[in-house]
Amino acid sequence: MPRTITVTGTGRKKIKPDYVTLRITMESRDESYDKAVEKAEKNIRSLSESIESAGFSKGSAKTAYFRVDTEYDYTDNGKSVFKGYKAAHAVNLGFDLDRERMSQALHAVKTSSVNPTLSVQYSVKDENKTMEELLAAAAADASSKARALCAACGTELGALISINCGNGCDCVNLCSGTNADMRILSAKECGVPSIEPEEIESEASAVFVWEIK
Repeated sequence: MPRTITVTGTGRKKIKPDYVTLRITMESRDESYDKAVEKAEKNIRSLSESIESAGFSKGSAKTAYFRVDTEYDYTDNGKSVFKGYKAAHAVNLGFDLDRERMSQALHAVKTSSVNPTLSVQYSVKDENKTMEELLAAAAADASSKARALCAACGTELGALISINCGNGCDCVNLCSGTNADMRILSAKECGVPSIEPEEIESEASAVFVWEIK
């Protein structure tokens, strides 16, 4: 059995975001299930019309989720009393990061008849290119570590036997974290902020196995 050395290589990179996704969340309430859903449908029609009027193509806003929940009030003795239904509808509007485009999107939300909440997420549009760069850096890191270890032990690094990336390589982050860069705005109060998102710290790792001469 040949002697081997196993090393984990990690590639790290700070990436400037070039894509933005607005999460637009609308809620409607009514004692009637049908009316709550009807109000939700009216909201999305109004929002879609405003978004299209702002220059976005039809269907640009994609549904992230839609659900209807029951709501209850509670008396002092803990008894639940039916209050009504809440229909929640969230859509994502994605576009290249650009101040003018952001202005158009926010204006579209403000001028619609709905009163949603907004969240902003920054990401990398070309994920494949970024992945390739991270993997190349991970391979270089593993090779450097393996050669250093062999030199320290008085041996030489031999042929590469295997590379294990798991499920497409471990721990790749290509969008801003919810807690770090997600900004929650009030759609009826927000203006057009000066947008300069932080760089996204991304990394990927893989396990390399070499023979030792």
